Amino acid sequence: MKSAAIILGLALSVAAISPHHAHHSNHRHENKAAKELRKKDLVTEAVQVTVVECWLGKQKLSEGDCQEGIKNGTLKWADDGSLATALLTSVAYQTLKASSTSKSSSSSSSSSSSTTSSSSSTSSSPAAKPTTPAVASPTKQSQATPASSSSSSSSSSGGGSGVDKEFPDGTIDCGHFPWDYGAIPIDWLNLGGWASVQKPGITLSAGFNDILGVTKAQCTGSGCCLEGSFCSYACPEGYLKYQWPSTQGLTGQSVGGLECKNGKLYRTNKSVKTLCATGASEITVKVQNKLSKNVAICRTNYPGDEKMSIPVDSQPGTTRTLACPDASTFYMWEGKGTSAQYYINMPGYSVEKACVWGDEGDDFGNYAPGNLGVGWTNGRAWLSIMANHPTQMKVTLPYTIEIVGGDSKCRYRDGKYCSGDGYDNCSSEGCTVSSSGGTVTYVLS
Repeated sequence: MKSAAIILGLALSVAAISPHHAHHSNHRHENKAAKELRKKDLVTEAVQVTVVECWLGKQKLSEGDCQEGIKNGTLKWADDGSLATALLTSVAYQTLKASSTSKSSSSSSSSSSSTTSSSSSTSSSPAAKPTTPAVASPTKQSQATPASSSSSSSSSSGGGSGVDKEFPDGTIDCGHFPWDYGAIPIDWLNLGGWASVQKPGITLSAGFNDILGVTKAQCTGSGCCLEGSFCSYACPEGYLKYQWPSTQGLTGQSVGGLECKNGKLYRTNKSVKTLCATGASEITVKVQNKLSKNVAICRTNYPGDEKMSIPVDSQPGTTRTLACPDASTFYMWEGKGTSAQYYINMPGYSVEKACVWGDEGDDFGNYAPGNLGVGWTNGRAWLSIMANHPTQMKVTLPYTIEIVGGDSKCRYRDGKYCSGDGYDNCSSEGCTVSSSGGTVTYVLS
């Protein structure tokens, strides 16, 4: 995932036309009757023109977008006459001033940096190494619907009941985490069970920007899903979050979850009436743990803040289900179908430790040693095992992972990813298999 910071805010430039561009009127008259020249005062007319430009980072906004932002309340004039983002909430956020070089501070800086580090990775997630090939989006994504399921799936971390119940828009308070509609609380993130809370500071027809990643410090007495925010959640194993707004980040950030509007929760993908849905119905993807310790497998919260926080706790002797997105119905990033990326961790790490955003030097979270890529497109499943390069270059997994049930072979062992009938075609980066359906299993041994 990329971690390049995005400078947020607006720049307002006022340019006066220089004197040599002003309109000059030099009047010199000749009195022909007197046959002599008379000296007259020169009259110079200088016209100053003020040019107002709206800038969003390094991107110049059109006059229409600028006016739209002011009209819909996401932009406003600050006391000093400059443009500023309008944060319409009682929570004390730091307002981003209108300057191309300004930087927000304190909690607003730290939270927005976490947002940009994760959201800027959006471009890498759909094309994450050799997993599912990019596919063209359908004409209208809202017309596509996921496969239905007749039974609920048990969760790995509590909650998850009512996963097939239709969600009633506008009746449930934003302070209520919807565990009774299938959502799984992720308590260790300290966001009231939510996987992420994203609050756009700027809303334009082209997309959201100045997206604040809400942290525990900004939560209020009524919870962390704040007014005007998009609140993401985990689903039971084998299920995927199917709520995301059609408007997405202006610079490629992904945004997902329910919307908190007027104190109530609303679906953002109206074509799907539930919070969660299964992925591709043609394929079942399992993970079987033959080890003596558990393995935490953490899927990216996507669309959302894109941290690897969606857990599957693979305990010894168990077989669990991995959700496999159907690229024709799941979230599309800039017109391309997306797959699921799972971070696979060292044995014995709890999901509370592993399914978080890590720091340099860690061997878990975004620094986990390996990735599993899972997706369905064009009538086939594409399943891979990959090294988490270049993020993690020092640590390798101390166990074997083999994909069983595909139309070819793929195995990780001792730092090498091998394919071929005799596992004789090896690399240090990864291997991939495909399948037309049935059950394919990642075996950990």
